[in-house]
Amino acid sequence: MLALDPRLGELDVHAKVVNHDIYLRGCVTTDQRREAIVYTVAELYPDYRVHDEIGVVHPVEGHGGEQLT
Repeated sequence: MLALDPRLGELDVHAKVVNHDIYLRGCVTTDQRREAIVYTVAELYPDYRVHDEIGVVHPVEGHGGEQLT
């Protein structure tokens, strides 16, 4: 569902539906991304309660990568 929506294309967030509750779990890289996912799911399924259990994992800055010799 989330991976196929052109507004989101999110592969690392999964949805579990229990009765009229949608639980969103996974990780994204920004708060804005998390908010967009929660908003879009709530918009698509207005009769369901959306539970935001999405974590935000910020990329590590200053890491230049591995040097190969």
